[in-house]
Amino acid sequence: MNFRRFRLFKLIVIFICMYIVINLLYRSLLDSKTSSSMNENDNIPLILKSTENNVDQISYSLQPFYIRLPNFSDDEAKNWFYNSTYYKLNSKKCPQGLCEEKGILFDDVKEHLSVNVFLVKNGLYINDGCGYNYGTTAVKRTFVSANETTVIYDKAIIYTVPDGWAFQHFLDGIGPKLAHSKSYLQKYPDAKVIILQGMRFDRSVQEIWSMLGVEDSDRIIHYTPNMKVGAHLLINPCLTPGIHPRLWQDTRSMYWSISGISNRKNEVKRKNLIYIQRTSTNARNGARLILNEEPLIKILRDYCLKNSLNYIQYDHSKDTDHIRSRIELFYNAKIIIGVHSGALSNMNFAQSGTTVIEIMPYRQETSILPMTCSMFRPEDLKACAGYILFTQAQLLNHSYWILPNVVNAQGNMNLTIIYTVPDGWAFQHFLDGIGPKLAHSKSYLQEYPDAKVIILQGMRFDRSVQEIWSMLGVEDSERIIHYTPSMKVGARLLINPCLTPGIHPRLWQDARSMYWSISGISNRKNEVKRKNLIYIQRTSTNAVNGARLILNEEPLIKILRDYCLKNSLNYVQYDHSKDTDHIRTRIELFYNAKIIIGVHSGALSNMNFAQSGTTIIEIMPYRQESSVLPITCSMFRPDDIKACAGYILYTQAQLLNQSYWILPNVVNAKGNINLNISRVEKLFDKI
Repeated sequence: MNFRRFRLFKLIVIFICMYIVINLLYRSLLDSKTSSSMNENDNIPLILKSTENNVDQISYSLQPFYIRLPNFSDDEAKNWFYNSTYYKLNSKKCPQGLCEEKGILFDDVKEHLSVNVFLVKNGLYINDGCGYNYGTTAVKRTFVSANETTVIYDKAIIYTVPDGWAFQHFLDGIGPKLAHSKSYLQKYPDAKVIILQGMRFDRSVQEIWSMLGVEDSDRIIHYTPNMKVGAHLLINPCLTPGIHPRLWQDTRSMYWSISGISNRKNEVKRKNLIYIQRTSTNARNGARLILNEEPLIKILRDYCLKNSLNYIQYDHSKDTDHIRSRIELFYNAKIIIGVHSGALSNMNFAQSGTTVIEIMPYRQETSILPMTCSMFRPEDLKACAGYILFTQAQLLNHSYWILPNVVNAQGNMNLTIIYTVPDGWAFQHFLDGIGPKLAHSKSYLQEYPDAKVIILQGMRFDRSVQEIWSMLGVEDSERIIHYTPSMKVGARLLINPCLTPGIHPRLWQDARSMYWSISGISNRKNEVKRKNLIYIQRTSTNAVNGARLILNEEPLIKILRDYCLKNSLNYVQYDHSKDTDHIRTRIELFYNAKIIIGVHSGALSNMNFAQSGTTIIEIMPYRQESSVLPITCSMFRPDDIKACAGYILYTQAQLLNQSYWILPNVVNAKGNINLNISRVEKLFDKI
């Protein structure tokens, strides 16, 4: 009996031990799967193909992966990163809170893991965002007749990532999509390659395309937002993660392969220490310069001497060699060091295990943000491109070290242009405040591409305003400084266009021509017959102050629709809160307007994109008790004769040489309008 008890006890112990061993093996296997995407020798994933309604979808799923934390040389660097917005935003993704041990887990299927290529017969591309958020309906869009397109190609491949014409953003935007779609470039050597048109086309990017067999003059199409591209076979690799180790490492192997070094991985001992030098000449925005560079260079040279390395001081503005030479140079790097900049993206050509040291500049007043993210408020935890080089280094399996360093009060600014008009961060007041000043000073933006642009910091920074600045070549993260009253801004050259009239037809019409020009419609003034009647709708959702709503809107809309039907016009009901397109699309919409009608509001400022002669009808609300004033001027006493912004849209229309009609209408106690419909009918009988 005792023997049986002992035997039973022995079996229980064996079972427990086996359970522990199996559980440990299972967890080890799971961890290896999750982190295996960092390994360059991953097995090829299972590729799935499906066909539906003339659309072939080729897809596969990648493994979840970790982004390791940086290496730190001291507690100061460690504390900076642990207090950074990146860590605060992402540390919750660390399994069981073990950030230091495992890193940050990225496992969202759509954003990180699902790779897709769509082959669409008679596909149609209309300015869709090329990324993992690409709409599944848009990606399958087709055309039936040529009238739905502006151009039709036999075959085309879409790579319309933002700024893909620039070296840095070719690498971080187009590169990962090429990783799983480059075979189509060879399979269809006559296929057009669609990229976004930019302010330039970097030579290094042209050379990479050429090495892939894509010559610019023959195959590359520079897409503009007014184009509707059809293709009998449209190949779309956009619906793909922007970051994944497998994609980034496969792309790196592609760069090596087309440069002829794919089979030499172990032949050359890496001997280069490369210091990426940032100077007032090569820095596009003139900031983030190391003022005490000499002692840094001495440290680097001494280290090379001690460790038998080649010291290389790399300045991209002086590099006139073919991109192959640069790929070879960074392929042989053992250590890469430099200030946060696009030139550090050359790490994409370096082998796994390369030490990458990023000197990360930050401002004292926003010490938990990289300097390039200083347009954000620190308490707003949001993704910021200032950490992109850290991410790249980890995806490429490099040894990444961060060296945060505060910048001086000037941020090393060489040049500054002042546009500090009130509320210039808002769409309406960019147009009526900054626009007229840009009309006679925009040339300085191109003449001094490193100049900082100073605007007032606001409660937000309207997306449409950011897009206009971007089309002018001014990227927010690089050049725009959001001024606060406590700042004292110095510059070696301060350019100030402020002492300029706020209103003059020449300034306003020149500014309008500028908007047309940067949208690609400057030479089409007489080509398009204006056919749009645009009703700018004001609702309880899109009205910031919730007033000036038309309570009897239905009969107004019926009058407008009937008028359009009678006069062969397109009726467009515009709600700015639902407009998610790029500002280019809106400029095109209002450029083609024949009539614009709406209640007094900032959205009527879109008339700045309309041609001379456009009919503008402003429904002007006023209170019964102060009937000689627009409602927006009701803070004044009627007997005080003074300027009032309530008339600004009338002024704008006249400056723009438009046909302005005013339709005053009393409001109720809540500031809303019961429109006098008979007066509207009479007005439309006259125009």
